[in-house]
Amino acid sequence: AGPYYWTGAQSTDSWAQLGGGGSTSNWATNLAGTTDAGATPGNITVIFSANNAGAAAINTTLDQAYSIAGRQFIGNSPATGNVSIAPGAGMGTLTLGSGGIDSLSGASSTSSTISAPGILGANQAWGVADSGQTLTVSGAVSGSSSLTTSGAGTLVLGGANTGVSGAVAINGGIVGIGGSDQLGDA
Repeated sequence: AGPYYWTGAQSTDSWAQLGGGGSTSNWATNLAGTTDAGATPGNITVIFSANNAGAAAINTTLDQAYSIAGRQFIGNSPATGNVSIAPGAGMGTLTLGSGGIDSLSGASSTSSTISAPGILGANQAWGVADSGQTLTVSGAVSGSSSLTTSGAGTLVLGGANTGVSGAVAINGGIVGIGGSDQLGDA
């Protein structure tokens, strides 16, 4: 199944929140956001955001560990605000598969932030398509898989990424780092 689109339909901004006896979630299976996923994300691509998510900034928390195929930021109508993903209760971590992270051209979130710890679960690319877009990853990243950056936008690595041991290739855009430990061992 999948992909899942964020709707924020529950009373909290937790990825883990289920309501209605476990049958409703903050996720939908369609871009319109009208078909509730009835579950939290598994090994699928998660997309921010469904068209019915509203125009305000989207501040989410994981609240448990997740392993997903990848994550995308898209343009939608009406446009949502910027997106943040924090660890939340229980120090949620986000393991990313081969889908990596992709901020598509025209994405509604022009400044996305991930403060949750991340794990490179497979070789992957992180793309920030437009020069006006910024993706800030301030949570520590680890893993032995390779990471390739692309696009005309800005990727800011702000965490102590000492657990990254795979190759890092910068193929476009701007990559900002604040210290020598933010590119890992690569």
